[in-house]
Amino acid sequence: MATATAASTTAHILGFLLGSTVTPTEITSAGPEAYMASTNATVSVASTPAEIESTAAVQQATAGRAAWLIPVIFGLITVCGVVGNSLVMYVIVRHGHMKTVTNYYIVNLAVTDISFLLCCAPFTATLFVSRDWLFGAFMCKFVFYMMQVTGQCTCLTLTAMSIDRYQAIVHPIRSLKSRTTKVACIVNACIWIGSFLISIPVAVYFNLNFDERENALVCVEVWPDPKLMFPGYAVFSFILLYVIPIFIITVCYSIMLRKLWSRVSPGEPDNAANLQNARQKRRVTRMVLVVVLVFAVCWLPIYIINLWMRLDPNFPKTDATYIFKMAAHTLSYANSSANPFVYAFMGENYRRCFKKAFPICFTQKRQRQPADINTTSRVDQMANFTGATSAGGVRTIETVALD
Repeated sequence: MATATAASTTAHILGFLLGSTVTPTEITSAGPEAYMASTNATVSVASTPAEIESTAAVQQATAGRAAWLIPVIFGLITVCGVVGNSLVMYVIVRHGHMKTVTNYYIVNLAVTDISFLLCCAPFTATLFVSRDWLFGAFMCKFVFYMMQVTGQCTCLTLTAMSIDRYQAIVHPIRSLKSRTTKVACIVNACIWIGSFLISIPVAVYFNLNFDERENALVCVEVWPDPKLMFPGYAVFSFILLYVIPIFIITVCYSIMLRKLWSRVSPGEPDNAANLQNARQKRRVTRMVLVVVLVFAVCWLPIYIINLWMRLDPNFPKTDATYIFKMAAHTLSYANSSANPFVYAFMGENYRRCFKKAFPICFTQKRQRQPADINTTSRVDQMANFTGATSAGGVRTIETVALD
């Protein structure tokens, strides 16, 4: 009894924070999987007809301000993500020296993020304010198919980027023949083709069905063997799109960091090249932490809730789990809008090119501190020149790969 009271109190508090007027009793009475139909997740997390007792519970669970809060948040994330990723692509296309191997992967990542946001957020948002699927049978299949495709492309592109950086730093000379823009284009094409093929089950088994109980059209996935394939595909997606990429990224960056930190011995003099090398090491360390943590943190919650719902027949339907699911979806979407800042604008080359492309945004700053900026620019140029000409050209490869 005490546990139930504590859970109810927690649910009330979380519901109040989101502005929801629904009580835990109202959600629980809707039955198992009642609100699953409202948020089909990126990795094929839609409810089967057998799991949907009442889509009306969705509108009850999202009554009041919460019904409009999530769509507004999704809209802001989409705008920021589309604008940010578009700026990344614009900077790379506008400046010829930015067309490097790593930047080709960054462009592909930007394309996948934009596609993910446009295919996911607008359509998912309508499920919070309407019990009907409003976009027809074709869009039912297309939307969730593209959500799966773009989600896979994002994960695979991040993995390709980590392997590329590993080659550039650990094997800078040996990888010169394989690290070309042509190879990067081929890898990007293979990522898209593979994602399209792997996602075919989503296109096949998503259908528009009429729910007589609610007198509504719903977009759901109907597997031939729901008890086996419904949880099985979730486990398959989790291993393929999260466990394996995280493992590869962790291994690559661990070896890369060990290689970088062993470049300068403690007894070497603090000349310009060594100072630049140390500075580059700190930058790489920060980048590695951000890359791994942002990706892992943003995607882990959605995988946890997805697996929990599919593997546990007694999944609790409370305010707390509902809000956790909404927060998990929001985090997975937010990752696509955060990527431009994590993978692009943390690099000095991107900041310089962005200032050149949009000088009006930085005019006031230059007028206030012209001397400081000019001095910084000269120091950066000297440091970059020194780093590019040291270690037999190895620094040039590393700087391009990491910036």
